Amino acid sequence: MQKALILFLALCITGCRINKFVAEKSQTKQENDKNVILAKTKENNIGSIDFEITKGNAVVKFENEERKFGFSVKHKPENIYLISIRNLTGIEGARIFLNGDTLKINDRINRKYLTGNIKRINEIRNFPVILSEIVFGDISETANLHDELKETNDNKTIYYQYKEGFAGKSVIDPEISKVISATWSKGPGMNSVTFRYSNFKKGTKIYPEKIEISSSDNSLLLKLLITKISFNEIKEINFIPGEGYKKEELK
Repeated sequence: MQKALILFLALCITGCRINKFVAEKSQTKQENDKNVILAKTKENNIGSIDFEITKGNAVVKFENEERKFGFSVKHKPENIYLISIRNLTGIEGARIFLNGDTLKINDRINRKYLTGNIKRINEIRNFPVILSEIVFGDISETANLHDELKETNDNKTIYYQYKEGFAGKSVIDPEISKVISATWSKGPGMNSVTFRYSNFKKGTKIYPEKIEISSSDNSLLLKLLITKISFNEIKEINFIPGEGYKKEELK
């Protein structure tokens, strides 16, 4: 489980009220409203700026096993991450670096330095390539948006997007201009990954304090709790391979 869990985590790891849509609105007005909501939601993407999660807790159920751990994250645009995973006593088990398609992991438990190409790993393991972009509650800015598939329901705005063979459905709450859930899969009948976001807090950006990630085949359930986050400038994110670690390629 250790290697599979670390790999998955690497690939994943309030506002003015807007009135409800009413039947009397013209289609043009509805489209304008939805475009405004989308623009405001993108403005709230925390991935557009530097941020650091200095304290977070997680519970993961993966392949019938349950683990609890602590984590911290440093992030810089464009999707550069340094993630530290610790046990409950504070001992670091893994350090993960993501930059574009590059993935590097110091597995401190097994003293291994793991490297891989994120896009290739996603293709082999059938993970949505969108994971790292949306894991902390952002709406994707790199996926294709099909305007004809926008719709509204129960005062929520729904956007359907596509990226490299995966289809995504994001539900936006217009009252806070944030995604409250997102589901990605390769199509009907295929296994999907669903993200649910709640307990929204306002710092420099609006972000979810609680994140739940689950798979439709019930093989995965990951609950993240962000307890401390800052949005200060991070000058640089560096990754140093473990000295004397055995180097392996992730596949």
